[in-house]
Amino acid sequence: MRIIALFLCLAVSPVSAWEFTPRPICTLSQELERSSVVVTYEPLVPEYTISLSRAEPWPKDAVFSIQFEGRRGITISTSRHQ
Repeated sequence: MRIIALFLCLAVSPVSAWEFTPRPICTLSQELERSSVVVTYEPLVPEYTISLSRAEPWPKDAVFSIQFEGRRGITISTSRHQ
């Protein structure tokens, strides 16, 4: 049911260039010019994970924030990043 809901959300949202795989866990990924993004959802936990990778190191800071742009944009932050 959650996979269907995720599909419906993606079908009405502008997320071109994202790839979706339902196994082994629900995964969205995108390769960018200098970085990559992987979002996973583990229904048994249930927990979402966002993994951001790039060649150069990330600057160290006490808080990490990411902004999602678009019609329903949102910014999320954490002080428990690794």
